[in-house]
Amino acid sequence: MEVWGGNRAVENGVTMPGLDVYVHARPAEDDDAGGDVHYISSCATGRIIRLMLADVAGHGQAAAQTADSLRTLMRRFINRLDQGEAVASMNRAFARADHDGRFATALLGTFWTPTGELCLCNAGHPRPLLYRHARKSWSILDALANEASPLPGKQAELDPVDLPLGIEDAARYRQGSIRLARNDLVILYTDSLTEARLPDGSMLGEKGLIEAAAAISSPDPRHAAASLLQRIDSLGAHVSDDLTLIVLSPNGLAPRLTLADRARVLARIVGSLVGSDRAFLPETSKPVFGGFFLSALNRSWNPSRSVRK
Repeated sequence: MEVWGGNRAVENGVTMPGLDVYVHARPAEDDDAGGDVHYISSCATGRIIRLMLADVAGHGQAAAQTADSLRTLMRRFINRLDQGEAVASMNRAFARADHDGRFATALLGTFWTPTGELCLCNAGHPRPLLYRHARKSWSILDALANEASPLPGKQAELDPVDLPLGIEDAARYRQGSIRLARNDLVILYTDSLTEARLPDGSMLGEKGLIEAAAAISSPDPRHAAASLLQRIDSLGAHVSDDLTLIVLSPNGLAPRLTLADRARVLARIVGSLVGSDRAFLPETSKPVFGGFFLSALNRSWNPSRSVRK
């Protein structure tokens, strides 16, 4: 059960059950810390992997305080499969804090290892890149286009949806999903890439980013990040803001829990029940709680959820 990340420069990768992840983060002007915040978490049983990338206004101490609060929220929901509540809580916490009117775009992803399902919530953030290994093709991943649950009735006309964090504490967030295959790639990034200036003064944009991604020739996340950045650099594009990439690829590895592992998980849950720290309590849903005891129930998760407040 881990949460790692932050808002400092890093180039590092990790292999977890179900997913390989690589992070490249580079604050602008060689600062020690930037406004881009990234976190990756793995639940107690290794089935829920959560990824978050946020672009927060500001640098230094202000961004560091925001990074700490987001880490706390990631930890709180580490054993929860449904991320709608997590995003809404992040938004409320950000809106109520004293950020001098600043806001943050954010992208929250949940990878459910038993089925290879990636569920996404997008709070005004740039859309990820998707590589389908079977088709050898790149595209923009818009999981919400076909998978997101609409707001019921006239509610869609009344409630703000998918806004950046900190603008409206009553905002609602949709979540859509896509099933990934082994060696597919998903690249999360901050807007410094699409807003990179080409020699003619134009911005790279989503179209230019897809064309640059064509230079990637390996499903290895580390190689993919390096190839993409080298191609953008060769185009003469100037990146002037904080830059963060999170590259993920399913690896086909299944969580393997021994009897001792299961005993430790149950002890952690019981400890949360009798103690004051409720951060580690899992959902009592069929896939999360039932799947811990009977693996067949892991495949009962339906990520098509209603919009949550």
